[in-house]
Amino acid sequence: MPVLTIDKSYPANFGTNPGLSFTPFGENLPNSTLVDHTVVSSNKINTRVLKLLDDFETLNPNWDGEDAKAPSKDVIFRVRNLVRLLSKTGQPVFHTAPGPNGEVMIDIRNEDQSLEIIFYSQKAFFVKFPYSGVPEQGKFDEENISDLLSWLNG
Repeated sequence: MPVLTIDKSYPANFGTNPGLSFTPFGENLPNSTLVDHTVVSSNKINTRVLKLLDDFETLNPNWDGEDAKAPSKDVIFRVRNLVRLLSKTGQPVFHTAPGPNGEVMIDIRNEDQSLEIIFYSQKAFFVKFPYSGVPEQGKFDEENISDLLSWLNG
C-alpha cells in the first residue's frame, strides 16, 4: 500500500471541485489542501460508501426519531474526501454511519483488526480495535493517516 503524503503548499479552492481537495480535520476547514489531481473510485465498496454519504446529506434533524442531529455538509465533505483518498490507495472502507450528535463514522477493517474514524463538526477521533488487547483512541488528523493505515494493514 502506498505511503500517503499531504501537499500542504497548495491550497484547494473550496468551491471548485470538492472531490479533488483533502480537508484538514481540525477547526480551520477553509484551509484545505490538494492531494492529487485525479479521483479514483474503482473500489466497489467505497462507491457504496460514497453513495451512503450522499444519502446522509438528505437527513433532517430527528432522522432517527430520537432527536438526532443531521450531519453537517462540512462533516460529510471531510468524510467523503477521506474515503476518496482511501480509494486512491486501494483501502476499502467497510461501512459508514451517522451518529446522534451529527457525527459520521467510517469503519475500515483488515482481517481481525478494525479502525473507526469519527468526524464531528470541529474535530475527529480514531479508535483502533486490535485483534487482541485494549482498543486505543486518539485525535485524528491528516498527519496520522499513514500511521493508522500502517497499523491496520501491518
